[in-house]
Amino acid sequence: MKSSEYWEKRIANGTWTTYNNLEEKNRALLEMYQEASLNISDELYRVSEKMKTSTPTLSDMHKFDRLTKLQKNIESIIGELGENVEKFYIDNATQGFKEVYKNVRVALGETDFNEPPKKLMEQFLRKQWEGSNFSTRLWKNTQVLVTNLNDVVTNGLIQGKTVTEMAIQLNNRMNKEFNICHRLVRSETMHYLNESAKSAYKDAGCEKIQLWAAIDERTCPVCGVKHGNKYSLRDAPVLPLHANCRCTYIPIIDDDVANNSHAIAKEDVKKEWQRRSIPDEQIKDKMKKNYETDMKQYKKYKEVLGEELPKSFDKFQGLKYNNSEEWGKVKDKFSEVFVTKDFDSIPSFHENCSNLLTRKWYKWHDENIPNLIDTSKTIQEQARQAHELRNTYRIQARDLMKDQEERKNLDTKHPNPSFEELIEHKKLKYGLSNEEAYVDIIRSSQTTNKKYDKIAGIKEE
Repeated sequence: MKSSEYWEKRIANGTWTTYNNLEEKNRALLEMYQEASLNISDELYRVSEKMKTSTPTLSDMHKFDRLTKLQKNIESIIGELGENVEKFYIDNATQGFKEVYKNVRVALGETDFNEPPKKLMEQFLRKQWEGSNFSTRLWKNTQVLVTNLNDVVTNGLIQGKTVTEMAIQLNNRMNKEFNICHRLVRSETMHYLNESAKSAYKDAGCEKIQLWAAIDERTCPVCGVKHGNKYSLRDAPVLPLHANCRCTYIPIIDDDVANNSHAIAKEDVKKEWQRRSIPDEQIKDKMKKNYETDMKQYKKYKEVLGEELPKSFDKFQGLKYNNSEEWGKVKDKFSEVFVTKDFDSIPSFHENCSNLLTRKWYKWHDENIPNLIDTSKTIQEQARQAHELRNTYRIQARDLMKDQEERKNLDTKHPNPSFEELIEHKKLKYGLSNEEAYVDIIRSSQTTNKKYDKIAGIKEE
């Protein structure tokens, strides 16, 4: 009879492959959020243009219901975003449902079966688990997002922020919401794929299953304790067990084989726990020696990654020294998220960043400038916006630098030019007209000097 190892290769691996392929498509979600963010910035700049000021006040915005209209437009943009995300998820989840269903039926030796009916797939999409379903969770999140975006605008008006400063904060809020949405889509996708597997088992007449985790350095205690457990199909635990859970179901065809596989599964988990719980003396000494440095690092990472980081310092340090693969992913995630952060949201990094990290932050924000420019304005006004953003990011990047002596040198050698000075410089050096100078300012605002990128340690792509 076929062992659980066989079913892992034939069915579990198929489910994980489908999930990973769908995860690749989730890049489109980021594009949706970036487009919505740009549209919101455009709305804000349009209001500013009508009022002929870059620092509108709260009282001025209340005149002619300007603030109310802006808030309604933001709500409309986020509503359209929610509809696009929901359609995107349903299309991909439905495709995944079909693939997993077919893979399970074929793996069980069946060839003559029908594709799951559309009504069944829709039913599973609407079915609640953990008290809700994807659609409800998504729209709850979008309502919170609308409130948060409106708060950014209202507080910005009260604090006297410029339209550009508010646009930056709105964009950062949208980036944070993308991460929340991405996490939701991942969890819901894994749930839906596993529901498809259960449906295929039921249709194939399989009444018992084993919960199957991927046993490696990333396996958590929640999944590990259930790995290999046997259940009747109707009593199987709802998956995923937690965010980013990889657990799935494999069939029980023979009880004796399943019992043996269960024992082996528990032994595999036990070995993994033992490997993690008994670090060698060198690792223990290293953890003790680096306690203060690691604590500072933990607080910084927590500021950037929030809930995506282990909740306690002990778990953070254990991950760092006992799970090199997962620690590498945490560092990559930190680098990926840090560069997108608003300057004001990372106070512990002020005057505390390496030249490389600072340069990466500066480069990302410069390259993001096109997403913040109001393209409905004249080319001159767009150039002025780009110039103001570039100068803001340059100052903030220097404020991040740990080497403040070098920062003073940069301030002396490369001070921020005024808009008018930059226009004259381009006209004299390159022989450009005013119009050509405006275009060149927009172009150059979103690129960094490759020489200084290289000095900081950024490799050319």
